Formats: sequence, C-alpha cells, structure tokens
Amino acid sequence: MKELFDVEGKRALVTGGSRGIGLALAKMLKKAGAKVAVFYHGTPVEEQGLIPVKCDLLDAENTQRAFAEAVKALGGLDILINAAGLHKKDDAEHFPAEEWEAIMQVNVVAAFRVSQLAGREMIVQGGGKIVNICSVRSILAGDRSSAYSASKAALLQMTKALAKEWGKYHINVNGLAPGYILTDMTAASMNDPEIGIQLLSHTPLGRFGKMEDLTGALLFLCSRASDYVTGILLPVDGGFLC
Repeated sequence: MKELFDVEGKRALVTGGSRGIGLALAKMLKKAGAKVAVFYHGTPVEEQGLIPVKCDLLDAENTQRAFAEAVKALGGLDILINAAGLHKKDDAEHFPAEEWEAIMQVNVVAAFRVSQLAGREMIVQGGGKIVNICSVRSILAGDRSSAYSASKAALLQMTKALAKEWGKYHINVNGLAPGYILTDMTAASMNDPEIGIQLLSHTPLGRFGKMEDLTGALLFLCSRASDYVTGILLPVDGGFLC
C-alpha cells in the first residue's frame, strides 16, 4: 500500500518555490525522495537539496529558458506544481488596473505558460502530474479580493480544461485548495482579531491549517495513488468550503 504514495526519484518543478506554500511543498517532495527544482524571482532559494532556477514568470522568453534549465538539471519532468501567486486586497472601485493585471498574469497566464511547457514534455514521455495551487477563493469570493478571487476561479477552470484535453496523454491535472494556512499572504487576515475569529467561525475543525496538513494531499496528487483522478479540486481547508 505504501508504494501507492511513493514519489521516490520523481522529478518535480515547483514555481513560487522560494517562500510560503511553494517552498513548503518543495520541501515536502524533497523529503519524500523526489528530485526538486524551484523557480524563484527575487529571493534566492537556500534550502539544501533543492535546485534553484531564477525565473521571471511575467516574461515568456525568460520562463521558457528557465523551464529548459530546470528540466535539464532534473533530467526530465514527472511533476509540476504551479504555486506562484500574487494577492492584493483593495476595494473593487479603487483597485489599480496595473495590479489587477499583474495578479492575473502571475496567477493565471504564467500558470498556463508553464503548464503548456510541462505538457509538451509530458506528452513526449507518456504522462505526468500537474498540480495547480488553487484556493478556497476558487469557489468562494473573498472580501476586497476581486482580482485574486477571479484569478483563482480562472485557475480552477484552466485545471479542468487541461485535464479534459490531456487525459488521453496520461497527464493528470488537478487543483489543490489550501484553506487558511499561515503564510506571508494570509498573515494579515489571520492575525486580525476580528477577521481571524470570523474565518475560524467558518472552519468546522476550529483551527487554522499548518503547512504539514498539505503533505497527504500533495503526495496523493503527485503519486500513483491518483492515477485515475483528474480535473478535481481537492480542498485542504478544515471544512471551510462546507
């Protein structure tokens, strides 16, 4: 039974892997025995055992170069984790157009661009696993989060579309939806006394998530255990979406 969840020796690329959930997922895969490359932009990755690759996801040519560098370093590609993301809270009537555009470019366009490159690689080799880090906001809109909510809803629909199109190539494309887990992106909301209490009141398990709560779902979606699972959104949210 244990071998169903085995990712030993698998070759994985994680975008947004220099901090937050992306770094945590990269470390989980490395600990499970996978060979892991991570895309970073500003902050260099210093975690021992990870292969850092500098990438500007807003630049198509730079992304293609970085992807080729990562695949060469890994010796191929079995798993892609699209974890890079931007978030900004603001009233919709005042939301700066350039920041809306940047959120959509990173959270949706860049995720498609890297998935497209990975898909081409995986089609040739006969299969692979793509996991897009969606959000509970893929389903429920967040307060003052019009751009982020729209981008994560789009990412979920893209996940379903790729799953439908690439199933014939034995490529599984799924979404992982973390709930409120303490990161740089969620800290302001979770540490706010009023907002934090409100969020917990909507979480049946009565606590915020920890990074390690994502491990089981990640290994499931990246391993043989999910070979007949594609196009789903798997929430790890303490029941928030209930």
